[in-house]
Amino acid sequence: MKYYIDFDNTLFDTESFYNDLLQVVNEYGINHKKINDYYNQKLSHSLFNPINIINKLIEKHKLKDEIKQELDLFFQDLSKYLYNDTIDFLEYLIKNNYEINLLTYGDFDYQQEKINKSKIKDYFNKIIITNKHKALLDLDYENSIFIDDNKIQLEGLIKKKCKVIRIRRKGNKHYDDEVNDVLEYRNFSEYMKSLESN
Repeated sequence: MKYYIDFDNTLFDTESFYNDLLQVVNEYGINHKKINDYYNQKLSHSLFNPINIINKLIEKHKLKDEIKQELDLFFQDLSKYLYNDTIDFLEYLIKNNYEINLLTYGDFDYQQEKINKSKIKDYFNKIIITNKHKALLDLDYENSIFIDDNKIQLEGLIKKKCKVIRIRRKGNKHYDDEVNDVLEYRNFSEYMKSLESN
């Protein structure tokens, strides 16, 4: 059995990460509104990559080198944004001989940066970064388990008749979304307990 596990808001606390990133650049006059305005005006045809936008704003406003140094420091190690049950869960799957794949939707460079700097690449057999819906890929849906938090992705995967697990972490971006016909757990610790009791 293969696992395909989502990254943002499932393994990695993307909202905390993004808020902290905004704090770093905020001191140099780059805020949430400026990033969104730039994206909507110039890049709305592509997937969101705040790092790319921040670099363009640094150039445009000829900001000091300190901001680049601070960003380099910030991105050195993003492992602190992994949820506290992420590594335990990945190690549990490895111990039980599952094939583990990371399946994430988003801008390739942005996703790769977060994955690389969170230092979890070695846990996965394969890392798939896609700009397509997760239900539209060339995967073995029937013999795989998909773990996600995003309502749109979950509903598409449910239609593929594969086994789908929702990790519904409190306070998350998609927490309030209702999804029918899906096994739901508050976190990986809860899901691991259910696996061990079966």
